[in-house]
Amino acid sequence: MRRVAIAYTLVLLLSGCDMNKNAPRPLAKTATLELFVVSPTETPNSKPATRPTTNAAIYLVTPAVITTADVATVQPPQDPLRLTSLVVNLTPSGATKLATATANPKGMQLAFLLNGTIVSVVKVKVPLQSAFEISGARAAKQGESLFETLTRD
Repeated sequence: MRRVAIAYTLVLLLSGCDMNKNAPRPLAKTATLELFVVSPTETPNSKPATRPTTNAAIYLVTPAVITTADVATVQPPQDPLRLTSLVVNLTPSGATKLATATANPKGMQLAFLLNGTIVSVVKVKVPLQSAFEISGARAAKQGESLFETLTRD
């Protein structure tokens, strides 16, 4: 019985450590996270970029919808099968900006830039609010190291 209790305690301790590993963290002081509306054509308030999956030309509408200042925390997803994505939790003002920008998402695409690099371009199907998950070609390649890079000072 004592061995069972020790084993149970060990499991609790180890799972608690794992939970801390996946706990939300603020961005590192040098990290940047930006979210831009994507335009298929150049406009006066856009800057050229390249879609990471196809290398096709796209245009990022400026200013950014979300900037680093709007990010409260980031964390890996709680689902262990989806370790190649990143959950972004916004500040209250960031949540308001995102909800306003995506209120009518029909046909809208958003580009997620982490440390100045586009990691994902997605079609928005529903309005977004206080949190979102980033996944995509570059996010999948970088996996958990992306989380560590963005949160390590």
